Amino acid sequence: AAPARVRRRPRQAIELAEALADLGPAALQITPVHYLCRPDDGHMLEYFRTVGRATKIPILIYNVVPWSYFSPVLLIRILKEVPQVVGVKQSAGDMKLLAGFRVGALRTARRLHEKLQAPYNALIDDNLPAMMKFALSGQGVPEGYSRAPMPAASSGL
Repeated sequence: AAPARVRRRPRQAIELAEALADLGPAALQITPVHYLCRPDDGHMLEYFRTVGRATKIPILIYNVVPWSYFSPVLLIRILKEVPQVVGVKQSAGDMKLLAGFRVGALRTARRLHEKLQAPYNALIDDNLPAMMKFALSGQGVPEGYSRAPMPAASSGL
């Protein structure tokens, strides 16, 4: 069992999720817990499990905090054990993290990488937020506007 201090609700994340619930978000984008010292994997897993149980809103892990990157092994474990976690926005630039994949996982990763190459290569402009919104609009997701000072995607697309 997890230590008692982990059982406390991660109040801030849950309160923010509850404040957004009436707006019907497709998912919550949550970064790994980041302090000066990184919590261990078990506590990270429990954090996402607790938030997921409390909110019932799908969760997208935003793996961006340099001193708290989730390893592929931990991400897979969270995805398997926390049903509310539906995906990962992987922003960790350390390719060494991927080096430990098993052969089967490497083949799957390569297949997925090749599938994503075409849309990724289409997003070559410096204005990535607007380009992503434009790409999502092609899939029926309302695109809205980029925040200032970012301009909208060019009409030449």
